[in-house]
Amino acid sequence: MPSRTRMLIQQREERKMSVIDQLKNFNERNVGTELLEVVALSVQAKAIRVEAEAKNVPIPEFLDDAIRSLNRVISERTRDARELRLKELLAEESRLLTAGEKRERIAAERAKLQAELTGTAV
Repeated sequence: MPSRTRMLIQQREERKMSVIDQLKNFNERNVGTELLEVVALSVQAKAIRVEAEAKNVPIPEFLDDAIRSLNRVISERTRDARELRLKELLAEESRLLTAGEKRERIAAERAKLQAELTGTAV
């Protein structure tokens, strides 16, 4: 069977995985899904935990592990998105500066670096 066909079958099987299977097999290093899908899985995991507690069903360790991992992935990805947006805004702001403003910023940064290297205060 060609590898492309095998890959498509595997993807189809992964989509069929139950939420429980997805949580048991969750690995934050191999998360290739979109952020919204990770958030949805997190919501489902938390709902399962709440319902299990309400029904006095023992909470499996993998569930709490998955919830912690999902929260970490969500936090990292939202932080990454914010950092990217900040870089975009800084670049846009820099493009809008006049030549004189750019020279002033460069001179200030140069003075600060020289002071740090020589051990003197600015």
